Amino acid sequence: MEDRTIRQYSENLSAGKSNITAITVPAKRPTQLLYDKRLSSRGIIAEPNGSLIDQAATTQFLGSPIGHTPDSCLETLDTFRSKRYQVALMANHFGWQTGAFLIDRGTPILLANDSSLTGVFPTLCQTHHGWRLANLLFQAGKLLPPFPETISTGFNGPQIVRDGQALPLASYLDDPRLTADPRAVFDFAAGHRPNDSAYFAAIRKLPIAPVHLQELACGRGIMVTLPAESEYSGILNREIHDWGIPEICVDTTENEIYYYVFRDLPLQTSPFFGLGCNKNGDLIVVAVDGRQTSSAGATIPEVAQLLVENGAQDGILGAGGGDVAIAYLAHPNQPDRRILLLNSPSNPDNQSRPAPHVLLF
Repeated sequence: MEDRTIRQYSENLSAGKSNITAITVPAKRPTQLLYDKRLSSRGIIAEPNGSLIDQAATTQFLGSPIGHTPDSCLETLDTFRSKRYQVALMANHFGWQTGAFLIDRGTPILLANDSSLTGVFPTLCQTHHGWRLANLLFQAGKLLPPFPETISTGFNGPQIVRDGQALPLASYLDDPRLTADPRAVFDFAAGHRPNDSAYFAAIRKLPIAPVHLQELACGRGIMVTLPAESEYSGILNREIHDWGIPEICVDTTENEIYYYVFRDLPLQTSPFFGLGCNKNGDLIVVAVDGRQTSSAGATIPEVAQLLVENGAQDGILGAGGGDVAIAYLAHPNQPDRRILLLNSPSNPDNQSRPAPHVLLF
């Protein structure tokens, strides 16, 4: 990959200065997906009443942790002198939740949990003509026609760019990627930073439906409930009281059900991938570093705008958080070739972490 296809720069976004890596991949450049085969054969253990993975339970179920780091995948391929790929990254949320899938050499790769997957899903696809975004129809876990000519590589996600324009936030809030974890959209700590990570885990237990996300996007408050005896009620109540978060109110009914009312929540700023395609069918990858003093991160609408600024006609939201890591094989044909990270992941020591799948190009 020529260096001119990689652009690194900083931009002042809503939360502050953020570091951005943008990559343009030629339309017919070969790609490959590597994924943990246990995901399609055995699946994951999801959190109770949710679609996000329970990491500890899944590791116990499968017998070992999921996946490998993007840089270790590149290193393995380079060691065996197989196809010389130069970039490795995690594309979407496949492996971390139900409702996310890959397409590998024309075959849909679904979690074993998703045998009943039904609906229409925006999917970024590579065909022999290049990259394009298609709405793929699934019924009971099967891909139905009509669908584009043979798809060599594909992955789904919320469509955030259409026809060269960033889409309104409210237009994609019902996507499985966002309903699985509303924290990707809104900052449920309202700018405060509780030290107890259990607070953010507890937020995921609230029954926040797509209609609630729509209300928040319109600036209106929502009301959701948890049983008073739930362990998460106690965590939320304590943290909200200790941090004095005015955007969240807590009340109790006669039946001792806790009500949590959110209003005027700011959008979440995080590390994110945005992936799209331009008019030529080239793949556009945008990575925003975040959760660091040197890089604040982006909101999802800002990721959409960055895709547009980098030439995307259509695009989806990709992986986020600690999964935003780009491994790069520098000087591939030279004795001094080495693998490095093009960006700064938000993980400890700014290193990559194991991913359930990796896109290589």
